[in-house]
Amino acid sequence: VDKIIEENGKLPLGDGSRIICGGGWKSSGDQQIPRNELAKKIGSTFRLREMNILDAYTMAEANWISIECPEHHNKHFSSRMKPVILDDKNKLKHSFYATEGVYEGRLAFFDPSSSYFGFITTGDNVSLDLGGCDCGRPGPVFKPLVKRCEGEGAKGCAAALGRLIGS
Repeated sequence: VDKIIEENGKLPLGDGSRIICGGGWKSSGDQQIPRNELAKKIGSTFRLREMNILDAYTMAEANWISIECPEHHNKHFSSRMKPVILDDKNKLKHSFYATEGVYEGRLAFFDPSSSYFGFITTGDNVSLDLGGCDCGRPGPVFKPLVKRCEGEGAKGCAAALGRLIGS
């Protein structure tokens, strides 16, 4: 955003525009800024309301994208996939059929539309709320902060881009 401002100044977008960000949060360490500060900076640069600046989560192995809820910043899962949380021994922390409860640990998911085996274990630590979001939309969500699991190196599209451009 700073580079855009430096080179172009403000770039107002049309009414109803949205910006969806994705990738890079887990590995940015000391460069990481709070979500609300980033939203303010993007909003000011593109003259957007902060509720129109959203974060998204996905990965190359997935056939879905979890987009942040504008009201509560939780990320909603696709209704066709089943997220679960694993402990440090890769065992389920809850029943596969559970529909209530908040669990923190390694995110894994079953995605019947995946071209892979269909059950993917990530390197990401999340807080999963099986009871859903306060916005009222059905289905499980995970809380805004996604962290890399301990011992997992940076990987994925954001890490590859970072290595490519040298940051």
